[in-house]
Amino acid sequence: MKKLIDRVRKRLLRASNPLAARIYDLTGLYPKSMHLYELAFTHSSARVGLEEGLHKSNERLEYLGDAVLDLVVADVLFRRFPFRDEGFLTNMRSKVVNTQFLDSLSRELGLDKMLQHTAGNRRNETSKNMNADVFEAFLGAIYLDQGFPKTYRFILDRILTPF
Repeated sequence: MKKLIDRVRKRLLRASNPLAARIYDLTGLYPKSMHLYELAFTHSSARVGLEEGLHKSNERLEYLGDAVLDLVVADVLFRRFPFRDEGFLTNMRSKVVNTQFLDSLSRELGLDKMLQHTAGNRRNETSKNMNADVFEAFLGAIYLDQGFPKTYRFILDRILTPF
C-alpha cells in the first residue's frame, strides 16, 4: 500500500512540478521549499536583480553547500580511519572535494542540464567550475530544506559510498 501511495504522489508531483519530481528522483526526498532549489540552479550570470546592488543567484547556497560537504566528508573520513593522521585525512578529503570530481558528479546527476545561465560559454555549455558550484549549491538547498541528517545521508549514499 505504501508503494502505491508513493507512486501516486510521484505521478502527481511530476504533473504539477517537474523540478520537484526531478529533485525527488535525485534525493528520494519530497522538496518542501522549492524556491531553494530554483535558486540553487540559478547561476550568477543569469541572476535576477532584486534591489539596487542585490542579486538572486546560487552563490550563497554554493558557499553553504561547500561547508556542509567538507563537514560530512571530514566526519566520514575521521570515523572510517581512526588511526590515520591529519595529513592522510586531508589528502583523502581533497580527492573527494575537488572541482574535477564535483564536476563529474554534477554531470552524472544531470545537474549541469538544470543550471540556468547566460550564453557566456562555448555553445552554452557549463564549465567544470559551474558544474561543481551547482552541485555545492544543490547540497546547500538540500541542507536548508531537509536538515543536516538527511543531507548527510544523501552525501553518504550518493557520493561517498560509490566513491
